[in-house]
Amino acid sequence: QRVEFLPRFADGHGIWIALYAAAGAAVLLVTHHRIRRFLANCRREFLLLVGGLVLLVIGGVGIEILGYSIVRDGFNFQIYRAQVACEELLEMLGVSLILYSALLSANRFTSRVSG
Repeated sequence: QRVEFLPRFADGHGIWIALYAAAGAAVLLVTHHRIRRFLANCRREFLLLVGGLVLLVIGGVGIEILGYSIVRDGFNFQIYRAQVACEELLEMLGVSLILYSALLSANRFTSRVSG
């Protein structure tokens, strides 16, 4: 409540969105050279990683925002359950793609070292 300049929803929730966006931007700023090199060397793995991150953010942030703005206005327990299920499904799919990308990358680099 003391931080008035950060955006939030009508009920006071949602301040985390701006903080996570700032943290994500800082990580991208620090690692952009490595990200570009990873894209150049491992295009398929990079696209899987980005796809996983997109699904994770859509589930973890997008559906959460939708829940704050739509579902809570006229609280319907069935709609709320569907919203939570959709949010968790997208997050799990995103993390699974990220893990698959990491395993493919690890396999690529260990096979180069071994062979």
